Amino acid sequence: IQGPLPPPPGRWRALLAAAAGILLLAVSAFRTSSRPRPTAAAPLDDSARRARAYADARREAALGLRARDEGRLDDSDGHYRRAMALTEEAGSKDVEFTKYYGILADHYANAGRREEAWELQQRIVDFLTRVLGPDDPETAAALHGLAVARSLYAGSAATPIVEESRVKLAASGADPSVQTTANSNLAQQYIHQEHSPEKARPLLAENVRLMRESAGAGSTMYILRLAELADFDSQHGSPDQADLEAAEVRRLAEKHLGDGEFSPAAAAALVGALKYVADNAGRRGRPAEEILVLEGILRWNVRYHVPDDVALWNGRDLAEAYARAGRPADAERIFSALLPQAEKSFGEESVGICGLLKGYAGVLRTLGRSAQADELMRRYARIQAAAR
Repeated sequence: IQGPLPPPPGRWRALLAAAAGILLLAVSAFRTSSRPRPTAAAPLDDSARRARAYADARREAALGLRARDEGRLDDSDGHYRRAMALTEEAGSKDVEFTKYYGILADHYANAGRREEAWELQQRIVDFLTRVLGPDDPETAAALHGLAVARSLYAGSAATPIVEESRVKLAASGADPSVQTTANSNLAQQYIHQEHSPEKARPLLAENVRLMRESAGAGSTMYILRLAELADFDSQHGSPDQADLEAAEVRRLAEKHLGDGEFSPAAAAALVGALKYVADNAGRRGRPAEEILVLEGILRWNVRYHVPDDVALWNGRDLAEAYARAGRPADAERIFSALLPQAEKSFGEESVGICGLLKGYAGVLRTLGRSAQADELMRRYARIQAAAR
């Protein structure tokens, strides 16, 4: 997800982009041992050549990852292209590196280089088709990721290709968790591009069923998909049904976080489910419940050391909830603690802190501290002007 502070316009777009970016991560766990392997009867010199090509491919992939992390996008692309060519030369089916290569497309898109991002994703699809075959789950996942990326800019015109890629992904025998990602992507397409939420709910309900049957009703993936359905019902369906679903999400997520030990990423996912619960309480006019859930989220963030961007976003949510509830002093306390953290994480002149600056200024003005509020808003305006 790019730019978590402030949430980018059209939050669903960020979610879609994030879903497309991690789709290959999920499917890699579903590889089977049935793939053909290079024949053991190959001549020694040919075997040595293939082994050398494989080692060179791994080195190029590592260099590609390093270049991407350093912001050298074109260098990264070159390394990954060579890694693909060497992988084919080696006759290898080790395509794990393509999931990292796919993330490079997000970097191109963020830099305004959308056509290059699509071309990159198409190269991955073509490569996986040649190496694994068109019906392999990883190929189908890559094709779906390409369709979703195009949908972000093509609008409703992209709906048919998102639908088709979802069908192909299901037919490939992909893991249920991957299928639910595809269902969610298509549901978001129906909601935000087709303006047909009635077509989205069956997909989200199917996700809950798939996770209940494949992972269990207490699993993290089940909780996440139930939270997604609750959020939909809160906004588009039945608010009473959303209350029931949100209550179950809260019960399960808080029990998991209280009883278990999770990685920061896994804890962040459960915290995200609780954020849906807080949002539902806010929409239903229950500010005390909303604040209680958000305060709990901050405690979980500290316990599990969730990533800074997630923690900052959650903190801003709580500060804004305090402000809406007529508790500006509590809001100021949170904002004053968050701003230095955000400056450290994103930079003092980064657009990533603009949401905090604006929210903090509003609270300060409520407290009668207009001079400080004006200074924050001048800084906000300066950063926004530089970003243009």
